[in-house]
Amino acid sequence: MLSQGVVDANDAAQGDEGTTAPPALDANPYKTAAALETHLAGAGVDPFLAKFYGSRVQQALQRPAPTADQLATGHAEAETALANEYGEDAEHIGHLAREEMQRMSRDFPDLPKLLERTGLGNDLQVIKALASRAYERLLDQKRAEFGLPAKEH
Repeated sequence: MLSQGVVDANDAAQGDEGTTAPPALDANPYKTAAALETHLAGAGVDPFLAKFYGSRVQQALQRPAPTADQLATGHAEAETALANEYGEDAEHIGHLAREEMQRMSRDFPDLPKLLERTGLGNDLQVIKALASRAYERLLDQKRAEFGLPAKEH
């Protein structure tokens, strides 16, 4: 769902070979996970959560990459889960998550491919965490417009 910010079930179903990660991602799962943890912590993510996501990435990189069919299924399941939880706001939640993923990928360019390669781009917990960060950023902008201090994150 989040991969590249534009890959959707139709792209995956067409057999897009987007599941091939840059060789550096698969070469050393521990190094890739550590780089992600460092980036997340530097971006203000709680260090415990940064370590948690780094661990998930490391484990996922040690498994075979998801196939196009698996990505399409994961995308559909993520959309359904978001719709069940958020109803009419599900599309907006997905948009916020993709927006945050794209923002974070400015400093960590491999993030979209990493989310795709690991299948975590379709993980509801990851989607919600990214959407929450984007939402908090929007709230901080509104607070600033009204002269209010930004909330501690």
